[in-house]
Amino acid sequence: MTLRIRIDHGQDAGKTWRLSTAGTYIYYCSIHTDAATALAANDYGADRPNEMYGRIVAVAETTEPTWDNANPVTATADSASQITVDWPTATDDSGNVFFDVYQNTADDQPSATLVSDNTSAQQYVASGLTAGQTYWFWVIPVDGAGNEGPARSANATTSSVAASSTARGVVQF
Repeated sequence: MTLRIRIDHGQDAGKTWRLSTAGTYIYYCSIHTDAATALAANDYGADRPNEMYGRIVAVAETTEPTWDNANPVTATADSASQITVDWPTATDDSGNVFFDVYQNTADDQPSATLVSDNTSAQQYVASGLTAGQTYWFWVIPVDGAGNEGPARSANATTSSVAASSTARGVVQF
């Protein structure tokens, strides 16, 4: 279970913190005001007199994402050095689903390399590949809490020779 907290204001804007244990967390944020707009004393935590505080309750979310339909993951060799991988949508009760994409030159998911992490896209283009090589891809839906759905896989083989637009030969007149 992972709870992600994103700050959208102030000096920490854009930062994300991950809480990986269920429980109650206290957060503090400094308040900078003048005397005319000062907050009441009971708006501050007793142990932090110049800061407001609040609570975040992190509840373990254990439901894994599911694929929306039976459509497969597909891998299409575009050239001698590129394969495009496409996959269907997935859903989760949290509303947030991302995809992790793994790649390998063997049909062996545990040793595959993560090539795209937490993407919201439904396509990955693998480039710089070896001509004539078969590549396997696994796509795994992941929700915001880090729960993984079932992997779907596909493979494709790049073409053996790169296409050439240069004609070679001898022309006789």
